[in-house]
Amino acid sequence: MADLCDIPTLLAMRASCTTLNSHASAILNSEKIALMEHYHEQQEVIWRHLDSARAVVGGLAALSFVLREPRVLPEAMDVYVTPLQGEHLEQWLEEDEELHMNLSTTVVWTTANPEAGRRHITRTTTFPTGNGRFIHIHTATSHSALEPIVSTGVTALMNWVSARAFGCAYPALTLNRRALACRRDDSNRGLHAVYDALENNGFEIEQTASAWSEWELQVPPATYHLHRPCMRTLYLCAWQGRYFGDGGSLRFVGARGMYAEWRTMQTTATE
Repeated sequence: MADLCDIPTLLAMRASCTTLNSHASAILNSEKIALMEHYHEQQEVIWRHLDSARAVVGGLAALSFVLREPRVLPEAMDVYVTPLQGEHLEQWLEEDEELHMNLSTTVVWTTANPEAGRRHITRTTTFPTGNGRFIHIHTATSHSALEPIVSTGVTALMNWVSARAFGCAYPALTLNRRALACRRDDSNRGLHAVYDALENNGFEIEQTASAWSEWELQVPPATYHLHRPCMRTLYLCAWQGRYFGDGGSLRFVGARGMYAEWRTMQTTATE
């Protein structure tokens, strides 16, 4: 039964008894392993390097983990790391004899490039993994590897997975295959591909959560008839300040090599 549960239910089952705690922990750990094995058979080695660099997996790969849906896994996995550890991680992956991965390309994003500002990255290095798939190492512009993830412009991609933890910024939406797009710019080929991937996996995309009646009915009506209701009390406003661990997010923190402890704080809407 636990194999068919969504992430919040699985985490709740861990707190119910020792038997389910062990079973749920094993499921989470096996899915973390399966995520990385999709890209390289030496998954333990790669997770060790990512852990040493405090790097996180983002993009559609992290979404696949949060949804527990392997079909969402893309051809290329996005990894985010801080400027302090970016070159170290690249060197570790390239020089590790167990991995046999050679750096393919490096793109340096200059401040003159608007794409760099939008994505909050300074550099992207690509490693072919030998099975027709790729790992992109994105170096963030700031000292937070999560900044590029929360700047994607679509809430469904505001998730991350590390060797020790994972987080989902909008579980109430994401786990129900709904997403907010801060700026639905179909002229941007990168974002357009993201929208296509989400919609092909059953996602509905809107600019405000009030577009769905179940959320609109939980908040006071708008003061002016031309305005949308404010969704900030439900943590579903794409423009409000948020952090992983606030009342609308899902965050799980565990020990190295296994997911042993969890913490999730959600509103009634999330449940």
